Amino acid sequence: MKQNKNRCLVIVFTIGICAFNSCSEDDAVDEAIDNCTEQIWYQDLDQDGFGNPNSFEQSCTQPVGYILNNSDFDDNDATTYPGAEEICNDFIDNNGNGEIDECSLLNQISGSWIDNFNGVHTITNTSITTSTNSNAIYLYHILETESNYVICLNDLNNPFNAGLYSKFVFTNISTNMFNLCQSFYDSPSQAFIENATDTTNPGDLDTGCGGFSWSLMTRN
Repeated sequence: MKQNKNRCLVIVFTIGICAFNSCSEDDAVDEAIDNCTEQIWYQDLDQDGFGNPNSFEQSCTQPVGYILNNSDFDDNDATTYPGAEEICNDFIDNNGNGEIDECSLLNQISGSWIDNFNGVHTITNTSITTSTNSNAIYLYHILETESNYVICLNDLNNPFNAGLYSKFVFTNISTNMFNLCQSFYDSPSQAFIENATDTTNPGDLDTGCGGFSWSLMTRN
């Protein structure tokens, strides 16, 4: 009987310690909850870093898929958020300023293109480089950009018309192609081009480029 009593004491003592520890842990959790500062978290469904102001949770810790930012105006499209870069020709107001596809000309035509004579054209924000099928290279420095044309200074190392001025006109611009006409190529100054009459006719792609056809440019 004495041995059984000792065994019971050990069991009771162990249960007491477990109960004591369990209560201590619960108290700590309760204290953490009482001391936490809840915040409002907004759902970022499209994961663009901008939250939906109409879908939120209040919590001490950040829920999965929620952020503190609440300025997204379309949480179903990761390309649309305040300050987003406008994507040309997608028919979406990417930056939320109320205008659709308000891309500048250079944003639309920048890149590498091949014309219908197998010439390669590289267009950046500052220049147009043309490599012809005869391996001649022409470089044009962009001086002025308007809605459908640029005026350029011909590079001093160009094979022809070096140091003179050119005008490139663009029409039928889409994501992967457009038509191009170099309406001026040997003008004495930028002012001369600005004051001259441009006879290009985008409605006549066969002869509307000074009697010649417009070049068809496709994305390289």
